[in-house]
Amino acid sequence: MLKLVAQAIFRYGVGVSLFGLTFWQRRFCLGAVLFLGCWMAEAQTKFIRMRNEVIATTPAPKTPGSLQRQAVEAPASGLFLIQFEDRLQSVWQEQLRHAGVALLRSVPDDAFVAQLDQAKLSGVRAMPFVRWVGEYHVVYKLHEALHGSLTNPQPGKMAPVSVLLSPRATAWDTALARRLLRNIRHSSQSGFGKVLQGEINFAQLPALARSSGVLWVEPAPRFRLLDEVASKIVGGDAEGHPTAVQKLGFDGEGVTVAVADSGLQNGNKETMHPDLAGRVDEFFYYGALTDASDEHSHGTHVTGIIAGDGAVGETDENDFLYGLGVAPKAHIVAQRIFDGAGGYEAPDSYGQLTRDAVSAGAAIGSNSWGDEAEGRYDISAMEFDALVRDADIQTPGDQPYILEFSAGNAGPRARSIYSPAVGKNVIATGASQNNRLDLFIWDSGQEAMADFSSRGPCEDGRIKPDVVAPGTWIASLQSASASDENAWLPISSSYQYQGGTSQAGPHVSGAAAVFVQYYRETHANATPSPALVKAALINSAVDMDNDLGDPFFGTGPVPNDDEGWGRVDLTELIGSDRRFEFVDQTEALATGQTYQKRFFLASSLLPLKVTLAYTDVPGFPPAAIPALINDLDLEVIAPNGTTYRGNQFLEGESVTISSGTDAINNVEAVHLSEPDAGEYLVRVHARNVVEDARKDTGAIDQDFALVISGDVPLPGKGVVILDRKAYTVPSLIRMKLIDFDLAGQPSATVLVKSSSEPNGEVVRLDPAGVFGVFDGSVATAIGLAAADALLQVQHGDTIEAIYQDASPAGLVSTLARADLMPPVVTDVSATNRFGKELISWLTDERANAVVRYGTNGAFSLAVTNLAWKTVHELILPGLVDGVTYQFIVVSADEAGNVSTNDNNGNYFSFVAMPAATVLLVDAYEHAPDDESEVIPIQTYTEALDETGVSYEIWNVSQNGSPKTSDLRPFRVVMWRINDSFYDSTTLSVAQQTVLQEYLKSGGSFFMASMEILSRLGDSAFRTNVLQVQEFTAPTSIFEECPTCDQDHGVPSIVGTDFDPVASGIDLTLDYSLYPVLWLEPILPNIGPDLGDTFTTTTNAAPILVEPVSGKPVGIRYPRTGQDSSGRVVFLAFPLDAVPSDGPAPNNRANLLRNILSFLAPGFSGLGTIALDNIAYTIPSRLTVEVADSDLAGKRETTTQVYSDSATNGQPVKLMETIRPGLFRGFFVLVSTNNPPAEGELRAQEGDSIWAEYFDASANGIVRAFAHVDTQPVTITNLTVEPQYEEAVVKWETSELADALVQFGESTFLGRTAYRASLKGSHELRLVGLQPDRSYYFQVASHDLAGNTTVDDNNGKLYTFQTLKPAIPPWFEDFEQGVTNWTVFNGDETQGGWQMGVPNNGLETAAHSPTNAWGSNLNGDSIDFAQTFLISPAIELTGGNTATLRFWHSYDFTGDAISEVGRVMVFTNQQSQPANLAEFGDLTFGWEEAEIDLAPYLGSVVQLVWYYELLDFGFDQLNRPGWLVDDIAVEVTNIFRSTIQVTNNLAQAHFTMTGPTPIVGEGWSFTTSNALTGEYVITFGEVPYYQTPAPQTNLLTATNMLLFRGHYLMPDLDNNGLSDPWELVFFGGLSGDRTASSDSDGDGATDYAEFITGTDPTKTDSFFGLDIPVTLSAGRMRLQWPSSPGLAYRVLGSTNTVDWTPFSDWLRAITTTSSYIIPALNSSHTYFFRLEVRP
Repeated sequence: MLKLVAQAIFRYGVGVSLFGLTFWQRRFCLGAVLFLGCWMAEAQTKFIRMRNEVIATTPAPKTPGSLQRQAVEAPASGLFLIQFEDRLQSVWQEQLRHAGVALLRSVPDDAFVAQLDQAKLSGVRAMPFVRWVGEYHVVYKLHEALHGSLTNPQPGKMAPVSVLLSPRATAWDTALARRLLRNIRHSSQSGFGKVLQGEINFAQLPALARSSGVLWVEPAPRFRLLDEVASKIVGGDAEGHPTAVQKLGFDGEGVTVAVADSGLQNGNKETMHPDLAGRVDEFFYYGALTDASDEHSHGTHVTGIIAGDGAVGETDENDFLYGLGVAPKAHIVAQRIFDGAGGYEAPDSYGQLTRDAVSAGAAIGSNSWGDEAEGRYDISAMEFDALVRDADIQTPGDQPYILEFSAGNAGPRARSIYSPAVGKNVIATGASQNNRLDLFIWDSGQEAMADFSSRGPCEDGRIKPDVVAPGTWIASLQSASASDENAWLPISSSYQYQGGTSQAGPHVSGAAAVFVQYYRETHANATPSPALVKAALINSAVDMDNDLGDPFFGTGPVPNDDEGWGRVDLTELIGSDRRFEFVDQTEALATGQTYQKRFFLASSLLPLKVTLAYTDVPGFPPAAIPALINDLDLEVIAPNGTTYRGNQFLEGESVTISSGTDAINNVEAVHLSEPDAGEYLVRVHARNVVEDARKDTGAIDQDFALVISGDVPLPGKGVVILDRKAYTVPSLIRMKLIDFDLAGQPSATVLVKSSSEPNGEVVRLDPAGVFGVFDGSVATAIGLAAADALLQVQHGDTIEAIYQDASPAGLVSTLARADLMPPVVTDVSATNRFGKELISWLTDERANAVVRYGTNGAFSLAVTNLAWKTVHELILPGLVDGVTYQFIVVSADEAGNVSTNDNNGNYFSFVAMPAATVLLVDAYEHAPDDESEVIPIQTYTEALDETGVSYEIWNVSQNGSPKTSDLRPFRVVMWRINDSFYDSTTLSVAQQTVLQEYLKSGGSFFMASMEILSRLGDSAFRTNVLQVQEFTAPTSIFEECPTCDQDHGVPSIVGTDFDPVASGIDLTLDYSLYPVLWLEPILPNIGPDLGDTFTTTTNAAPILVEPVSGKPVGIRYPRTGQDSSGRVVFLAFPLDAVPSDGPAPNNRANLLRNILSFLAPGFSGLGTIALDNIAYTIPSRLTVEVADSDLAGKRETTTQVYSDSATNGQPVKLMETIRPGLFRGFFVLVSTNNPPAEGELRAQEGDSIWAEYFDASANGIVRAFAHVDTQPVTITNLTVEPQYEEAVVKWETSELADALVQFGESTFLGRTAYRASLKGSHELRLVGLQPDRSYYFQVASHDLAGNTTVDDNNGKLYTFQTLKPAIPPWFEDFEQGVTNWTVFNGDETQGGWQMGVPNNGLETAAHSPTNAWGSNLNGDSIDFAQTFLISPAIELTGGNTATLRFWHSYDFTGDAISEVGRVMVFTNQQSQPANLAEFGDLTFGWEEAEIDLAPYLGSVVQLVWYYELLDFGFDQLNRPGWLVDDIAVEVTNIFRSTIQVTNNLAQAHFTMTGPTPIVGEGWSFTTSNALTGEYVITFGEVPYYQTPAPQTNLLTATNMLLFRGHYLMPDLDNNGLSDPWELVFFGGLSGDRTASSDSDGDGATDYAEFITGTDPTKTDSFFGLDIPVTLSAGRMRLQWPSSPGLAYRVLGSTNTVDWTPFSDWLRAITTTSSYIIPALNSSHTYFFRLEVRP
């Protein structure tokens, strides 16, 4: 290997000494002091926001002992979470890297998942910038839908999953994942990790998640497919057939769009649809597909929307052309990924899909498919976000790709966006309606949404969809390979109607193609980035009609969650009155950096839109709330200094009322409908860039695209700008002239005139310091017109400033008005709303607003709103309850006229009032198709009125959803929704977050709903807030499920004994206000009672139960005696179902009063008291709590406790808890044999015990009761039912108790099964057992009081033996009878499985005579059958592959409604069988079937042959049914082994075909997971070298296969130089030229230039380091010209003799490479050199 030292070895001193410390050291010390203050301020409030858990962190201790502990602690390796004190700084990464820590992916807030490699945890924690370090637990890695694998493994259950591996995953990590996964159908690699999709045994999920290479596992996606009239909505209406934009010449010419769908026409160019003829470039197909033909017509239809040219010439009745697409000259790449039935056929990876597309020349990918992800950012979204930046990672550099995805058809419910449309970088398209007004539905026209279109927001609150386009009644192309069965309506053999977001998306893809063509033609053939295309389409989108008055079809101002940023309209972008300026990824920003751009608006006649979009680093699904990684913020500063921040909107207009920034969207915008003319400043600020988006820049930075549109003047055209829109007298009219043609001129003139002075005044303007910019002014006056340097005006005059522009010649003017009247201020009022004082008034013209306020006439406080409005509302902060405040209001109009209203000198006044106790958030909605009656809010308010509590109502439909700041003033928040099954109102993710933040701040929450658990799904909110641990849903609506929780039914409720909220309640609920869906006799009716049951978390107390099942239907949290920042009461039935008129306590008001007493202890000054249990044994420790708001802040109080045996009682001191007014104390219950003692209460079996508290304000005593129970539980009727891998243990107890089984394979036991719920009959299932094995066990039960009984069979323990299954190889020919086979027939089945000699009309003999099984063995006349043939249990062990083979014969081609055969498998008696294969049509005699059982290896399985027949029975036909014979199960081993590839060049690359396809590069490559078989390796070409010949070899189970690739250097003239290299650079060979010659005299030999990739004929092309760049914190960046493929290494030395590598070998991928040197010792001088290795 040749090593070359850089020609310039740089000497680098780390710092200049100053008073003993270097400058860098001094700066670091100062930073440390400031940093400590930051840490102290944030210590209590910082969180790590994982998807499955929000972790509250405390700072890592920075103790002096930390360094000492490092010496003895064991190093740590694996995945950890690390949180920093502040935003990540690159210097920290270097320090962490040296400590063995590699940061992998960003997690909010300021945290990372990190890979530790032999790192000392104490050392990491001791770093000053590290706040917290903790393990990356298994529970963080598993999607919530897979959490069941941790508690209920269910061996044999297969789960289709997507697995995200770490970018640093080792070969072993990858091999383990591949070993655990089955049927891997997707594998992709990017810089953000590797993704695998396959199936896994549910029981093996924990093992997969424990791997240090696994970052995240989630359920795998199930992708599904989702005329001129519509094209003219997008491209503009014009006379004739072409759209307006097409008439301007922009029709997609030169642009290629790839359509991934169900194929195209017949899959070839020769028979292409006439509307696309000659413009389809390539065809691809994937998976099991054999061609690219379109057997569905979906793909052909969407392709025609993009690029159809209407060549067939068919028109509708209005002469609109069918088949005219948006971009009729665009070219197409067809990619088939769906079969004729809409089934998804996966490519090997998404990267293959995009790589094929861009390799074929596509710039845009149109995708009308996705998976219903409920707005969740998943692995698919992450992968496509990465592919937008680089669609082909195998090609050096980024290959950007504009990806458009349809939003989905799950609307109109919120958060229904599909994935990958949920991605940040893709364009997500929703569906608006087409102008097909003569059809029977979706006939509202282009201003209306399609109700089916999926809505936003995303789970993290991001705005989606991005845009909408027509998606109803779209006339487009019909595929010649398909029928019209999937059409909405057929048109002809060439066209059909279809609809959906599938049809909306292609309109946007076509619009993108038109814009790409436009941009290329106007920007020197440059292709716009995906970010710019997205920003341009969003910037030019139009806001649809906001006043349709329909919740499904109407929309609010943009941006909104229905239409996103609006409907795509190319006429607003191309040929528009507005002028556009584009910035396309020319700048990249690191954290803290800001980009600035100035521009001018000539007038306010056109709206101003500024749109920022950027291709963010892909999100991290385990922490995808928010999915945003890098945060760029948009600011626009207006000529008057007003700052507008991105995405701060009120009714569609950017506002300045918020100082906040958007930290969730990578699209931000500012919209001003009437912008002031003048100079604007746009800023893009990098608030937090934590992962590198641009790998070519060296720094951790993020690029962006910016689109500005408005009345932006053309270059060279003069602009006159006035500083206001209106002027009064006296006033100064200030004006600015911008004309760069006048640069250098001493002055310029402008004529200013008014209606009163039509000849005007000529005003001289002087240079303003900027070339071509001039300033001047003229004063206003009242009087007769005269040339007096004053402009005479009267109220209502028009003022005009006119400039004569010489080039281009013409007059330029701008207008204003004279306004001499101040605004009239009326209707001043002060209102206390939602705990805040609101001052409001009206003005008769647009004006700003100021409130000056204070006490005693001293107006020392003020609130201002500078926005121009006629209705003014300002909230006053900083008020003290009970204090009287005076205030005045001031408004000034745009001319500067000021009005003050001080109530005629008496001042306005108000008394600051505290917030009400309760805020009732009314989110009740009544859908238009809801046939049930509207339930009035009085069902809540009348009960609240009876309690006497103060409350306010927040109407969500009027006020929007409340923010945390809106909730905080209230002690209790109640939330009301509609529980009708016609409605789908839920708590959005944003609302869930607001409520959780409110609870953390000390609030209390109440909700009563029988639908919210179902609508929330398996969410963290359900567990962490509503305290629901388990909630069982039925698997089918066709079967009743009495043990399920969802819709279980809660006809009545009973309160828990002695519970302070619900004790004594026993009532029947009334659901008469709710609808019933009548389905009988086919299905059970649905409703009205859809109440739920559930299992509570351990921290919550059940307060109400459904009496039949005994399961909880209501909880309070926390339990008595426990502290929590927030309190919760949740009922799983509607509050309005509780009767309002029942006797106490069985009425709504009484229940609500008790609930409020718990949530807001002592809310009305009335005291309450509670014990922590209702039964106690002896001895026990009891907790007593008193709540009385009158005592808030008193710190302590006392109560008395009594028993029947101690009637004199004992005092107990209670101390105030963290919740003001809530006191807690403790005492011990002891036997009556004990002497009296302080803190103890004597009692005996059967005693009642009670606690008393005297409430002074109520002048009465409140009590809490319990009883003494010292009797142990009696256990009887113990039985055990062993199965193959499970056993069921049952017993009964003499009273309600919990259940525990301790079991194991020895008498040491060691394993447990437990159920906490208290019952009299107990049944526990022991899982994870081995078949044919002996087990020992004992049982135990504890009653409510804590008395425990253990039944261990009198010390001998109980035993059982699991059943013994069959072991493969297993074969059954049914000639010796049958053993352990089972037949199960459904109700009313005719026939059924029988064994014997077939005589069914098809076969007269078994496959191997004599016997076979037949579902209708004798071919009888039957018309209904549901029959199951179930095999004996078989244990699949002894190998790594398992196969089922059997012979069968059938004919299902008759005219039955349905006839089918299925082979199924189940792994235990509790699971539902899983389908393995399905059979239809017919066999030709006996045929053998083979099914892979490998996914079930390690499990005991039973195989099922299920036959189903459904017919009306009119024909009484003989049915042959299904015959099965000769069944075999075989388990074998297939071995994997190792392949190694070595090369002599870093630039080498290769492709290997064989059982495991492999692609690799570099000097060496090793895989240990290759299937055995024959492999062929083909080496890629390397410039100037001779490529090695292909090699073929056989990989067996016992050998490692080695391929050696040796690239030779052709050298016929034997001069030591490559001949092809000489021909390129010198034009020929020469004997005078040698390896040691220096042709260009630059000091490097020709051989050195050959090796280093430099030009031997140019002296300025040399191998060496550029001048180092000094970075922050003492770091330095070394940079050098590089040759892609070569490997480089940086070495350092302090003496130029001993050289130490500073970097690993770095393989260059671009023509410039760099390496950052970390901060070094300031006392040394360092030298650096560079090595290259070909």
